[in-house]
Amino acid sequence: MNNVNSSQAGLLDEVNDRIRRYAADYVRGDGSTVESVLVLDVAGLVAGYVEANARALGIPEDEVWTARIDSMWNSLVAHVCASLPFDDDPRGCSPGMVSLDGMHLCPETVHPRINAGLVCLLSCKYTRGLRGPALRDCAGGCNDRFMGLEPVVGVVDL
Repeated sequence: MNNVNSSQAGLLDEVNDRIRRYAADYVRGDGSTVESVLVLDVAGLVAGYVEANARALGIPEDEVWTARIDSMWNSLVAHVCASLPFDDDPRGCSPGMVSLDGMHLCPETVHPRINAGLVCLLSCKYTRGLRGPALRDCAGGCNDRFMGLEPVVGVVDL
């Protein structure tokens, strides 16, 4: 997410949509050993964190994917910072909780949702034994439930 420049942000969305469509439209071919393809929408989760953090930092909507700190990696402010860049040093900011470098995700923040989403997807396929449209619907429910920023409350029934 952080390794694309502002002119490529639309391309990132296009590629992620293409991956989602491929999984949704996948039909097992003759001789194929791949029965189904499921997507854990980590891109959607991280985009949600970036957009929420940008709002919290007061970054204008049209600058969410362009406001960067002047560092070696030219990281997105909303991806790596818990504050706007320092006035006296535009290369720095208070570190955020999504990513410290714009490439690696902070496990304390992101991994619980990724793990829950993965367990949910595996449950759809193997515990429930779903196939076809029912499997796609279940996978979509997993992404809706765990790969967004809405609170997950109560006992998780997979």
